[in-house]
Amino acid sequence: MQVISPISGFSSKGYAVFQMTDTDSLRFFESLNFKSVEQHDEDADESWIPEEIKPDLYNFAQTLMRKIVTPQFPSARFLASSMWDGVDHGSIVWHNDCHSPKSLNSSLLLYLDTPKNPEVGSLFVKGNDVENRILTSHGRLVWLNQTHLFLHRADKSPERRRVIGVDLFIPEIAHLNSFYKKQETHGSPT
Repeated sequence: MQVISPISGFSSKGYAVFQMTDTDSLRFFESLNFKSVEQHDEDADESWIPEEIKPDLYNFAQTLMRKIVTPQFPSARFLASSMWDGVDHGSIVWHNDCHSPKSLNSSLLLYLDTPKNPEVGSLFVKGNDVENRILTSHGRLVWLNQTHLFLHRADKSPERRRVIGVDLFIPEIAHLNSFYKKQETHGSPT
């Protein structure tokens, strides 16, 4: 795995970016059928993933945690894996997926497709009034900080956009939500 943006950016900018070099894992995930969240306009979750795929997703998540997350945050815990195609309506507006101080506060997103037009299909992360654009591409892995300090949104694309998602809870950064106030799901940080 190649580091594209410094891991320190996870805390300061709300993300870090890597390029997957494990072509076997990429080929395996590319061969799967992905549910389109645009057709159903719903969040992706594990409920529709075939049982025979769940162990592979779990093992992949554990590998990513071992290589990327736990060297920085040894107490990180896996919460869930998901896989989807497209962008649901709620993801095109600024939002944060951390809804309580002791829930999901970090995500790993592996993109399996490169848009033909690099101007569409990006991921945006905002914190401290600074907005950053992350170009998504085949094998690009984005580690998102989902504490209340950062918001993100996805750019809709007419092209295929398959994503493997891994949700985590990292106790070491949970204190950043200690002043958490209930906010709109897609509101701005407090």
